[in-house]
Amino acid sequence: MSSNEAIEKIGKITRNKGPNPLADVQQLPGEKVQADRDKFEQSLRADTSNQPRKVEHNSLMDEVRALGRQANNVDRADPTQLAEQSRGVIAQIEEIKHRLSDPNLEIKGDYKRILRNKLEHIDDNLKVALDKAGLDYIPPELMDGTSKTPVERFLNLLTSGQDKLKTLGGDLAEMSANNASISPANLLMVQVKVNSIQQELEFFTSLLNKALESTKTIMNVQV
Repeated sequence: MSSNEAIEKIGKITRNKGPNPLADVQQLPGEKVQADRDKFEQSLRADTSNQPRKVEHNSLMDEVRALGRQANNVDRADPTQLAEQSRGVIAQIEEIKHRLSDPNLEIKGDYKRILRNKLEHIDDNLKVALDKAGLDYIPPELMDGTSKTPVERFLNLLTSGQDKLKTLGGDLAEMSANNASISPANLLMVQVKVNSIQQELEFFTSLLNKALESTKTIMNVQV
């Protein structure tokens, strides 16, 4: 056998001896799990990306419940900041009163009770805030339900709230100017209640808008 034939024979043996030993080395368990997880997540994203997104429409009661679940996450403020915040809430109430002053305003019955409850919650929060600030609480002037419309009662409650906030804001500003002391716990409670009032007013405005839109839709249908 010549040397060339011997080399060729050895080459054939080398080529036919099987797969590369390095190819038989398995992935480490952790690497395999990660690879499987990545593959699964890619498949999941591909499946969901082709599906139409469901549009959520919150009902009136859904929005009421959502507001009730809102947490009072507040950063601690000083009396001066709270006095300024109170003035902002007073301006917010004034805007609502302007909306309600329209003589042609019509509110659906379904909304009247919830709107009234919101204003009563605001008065409850004001009562606590005034108490924690060491101020007297004066209840809203009672109205005869048989002679006053719901809108007039709303305006009465809003005006009462404005008066209380003016008292609260003025007293807090005076405390700050005179370096008067108020316990941190009471100050925080006042802030929580003022924040709650803002949330209630924002929700009241949203409900009022929906009530007016609903009434407008009914009028258009009737026409």
